[in-house]
Amino acid sequence: MGSSPTYPLKDHRWAFRGQANATWKLEPSIERLRKMYFKSFIMDDAEGHVREAFKRRAHHYMRYLPGEKEELEWMALMRHHGAPTRLLDWTRSPYVAAFFAVAEASEGEESAIWAIDTEAIKTKAIHVLSQSGVIDKPEGSNFSFSDPDVFDRVFLHETHPAIVAPVQPLRTNERSSSQQGIFLCSNNSRAGFEFALKQLLKSDRDRVEASQRERKPEEEPRKAEDCSSCASHQTCVASS
Repeated sequence: MGSSPTYPLKDHRWAFRGQANATWKLEPSIERLRKMYFKSFIMDDAEGHVREAFKRRAHHYMRYLPGEKEELEWMALMRHHGAPTRLLDWTRSPYVAAFFAVAEASEGEESAIWAIDTEAIKTKAIHVLSQSGVIDKPEGSNFSFSDPDVFDRVFLHETHPAIVAPVQPLRTNERSSSQQGIFLCSNNSRAGFEFALKQLLKSDRDRVEASQRERKPEEEPRKAEDCSSCASHQTCVASS
C-alpha cells in the first residue's frame, strides 16, 4: 500500500504503553522506589549500587551474561528480573498495550493507553543533544541511542538538557520479543521521566528559559495550544 497515511503503524514508528489507571504517571521503577524511600534515597547512588549488586550476583542464576560495558543490556536484564531501573517498558503493539491497560484495571476506574512517535522524539533528542554538545550531530541515518558508546555518554553521566529517547538492547528475552517490547529512557534520573519528556517537547526558546530556572519535576504542564506539536498523546479507555 506504499506509504499511505492510512496505515500509521506500518513503519513501526509508534510505541504504546497501557496503564491500568489513567491517573498514574509515566514512571520507571527507580522513580517509584524513590517515592517510597524519599528521605534516604539518593538517585545517583541507588541506581549505580543496584546495577553493580545485580552484576555481582547474576552469574549465580544465569549462564549467558552481557559484557561488563554493555550497560543497556544489563539494565534490560535487570528490568526483566524485576530490579529497579530507569528504563520504562513500551510496546510496538497497540493490542499488547490495550491488554495491559484493562487486564488489571479496577472496576469503575479508567485505564489509559499512551502513544509516542519514537522517531519524532529520537530526532528531537538528537537535535537537542547535538546543539548542547553532548553528542556530535550524526551524518547518516544509522545513529542509535542503543549503541553502547552513545548510551554510556548520554544516559550514564546525567547529561543536560533532559531528554527521553528510545533504546532497545541487541539481545531480547522471549517475553520482550513476544510483546514487541521497546524501552524509553531518560538521561536525567533526578528530574524524572515526565519532566524530561516535557522538556523535549518544548520549543528551543522555552527549553533555554527552563534551563535558566531551577529544574523541578513538578514543572507546570504545557499549555493546550501547544498540543499540536506533541510527539506524545494520551488516550483513555474505559476499563472492562
